[in-house]
Amino acid sequence: MDRRYKWRLEEYTHVERPLAFESYHWENEPLLRQKVREATGLEHELATIGSEWSQILKMLEWVHNLSAHQGFSEAPSLGALDLLSGVKNGTVTFRCVEFSHMLQQVCSAFGIPARVIGVRLPKSDVGLGKGHVVVDAWSNDYQKWVVLDPEMNMFYTDGEGNPLSVFEIHDRVRNNMFDDIVMSREAELRVEADRFAARDNTDYESLEVPEGFTRDELWDALPEHSGFEGFAKSWKQYYYRFTFRREYSFVRDKSVSGSSGGSDLFYYDEHELPPIVFQQMRQACEYTCDRTKIDFKVNAAEIQWVPCDATEETPIEDTRKITVCLRHSMPWFGHFEVHVNDTRLVVTESEITVNLREHNNAIVVTPVSQLGRRGSTSVLRVSVN
Repeated sequence: MDRRYKWRLEEYTHVERPLAFESYHWENEPLLRQKVREATGLEHELATIGSEWSQILKMLEWVHNLSAHQGFSEAPSLGALDLLSGVKNGTVTFRCVEFSHMLQQVCSAFGIPARVIGVRLPKSDVGLGKGHVVVDAWSNDYQKWVVLDPEMNMFYTDGEGNPLSVFEIHDRVRNNMFDDIVMSREAELRVEADRFAARDNTDYESLEVPEGFTRDELWDALPEHSGFEGFAKSWKQYYYRFTFRREYSFVRDKSVSGSSGGSDLFYYDEHELPPIVFQQMRQACEYTCDRTKIDFKVNAAEIQWVPCDATEETPIEDTRKITVCLRHSMPWFGHFEVHVNDTRLVVTESEITVNLREHNNAIVVTPVSQLGRRGSTSVLRVSVN
């Protein structure tokens, strides 16, 4: 047995590639991505905005301002270019569905991983108005997924101003901690909250009832109280349950219940049974109470290594060779930027050979997307004596 090695691991900071990453699919579609970027007219302005989070908020605001809101008419297509064309020629007005699919595609066009979430009120198996659609965007600045509501042009924060993820909102709602969820546009919403229909500012007999529903179902969908407090509590309760879309392309059909082919992921708390219908419509989902299928890191690099084969007869200077194995969790991956001690490498393959030197060695790896978005940096430091 060869006992000549006095190697010591000094630092090992990386993020293992999550298994759940494989179950999400973001199409590349470079030509369509470019067309969407050009159609937004945002490329130059975003380039002048320093932080990625501020860029995300600019995209949120831009999508919010595209259209007025309406609640029932479906767009014939949810593809970004089709939605933009429909808005331009006046044939499409957005629901929360169109707002969110549009924002998800705009984020993706500019290299920001984003997901569409269908959030649901309690007892969402019956009635109507029990669901809402928002977006989950990955923030490199906060190193987590953050909920964005393009219909309302807002996000949620804790008391210290930190943006919240869907589970951070969900857990607060389930624990009846509504005051711990702050709406980013709270000041404006306090002024305009009375415009939202509630039972105490709406006439039951005057309700316009959509085909297929009853007046009682529509009435039940309204929050009990008007004003900001009533509106805010009812809006936050949408995060009681949720589904995640996992297949993304810039070409997509209109939203039809049960049309996902089972690729959507429905999260339910493990102590309860999930509803198998939504507003009396069938569902085609994969059901899970495993949070790791939803709450996982992306835009990260994993580092593993294997020492070269050697025997006691191998000269010691020839035994410092290692194979470094690299994996990433970055949609639209372009390359790894690797620094091995004083040498910078641009690497597209998953394995590289490194000759360690005596004493201290640093291997620093950053994934970079095709659009130049940099992910989080992983570090391996080894001392060799």
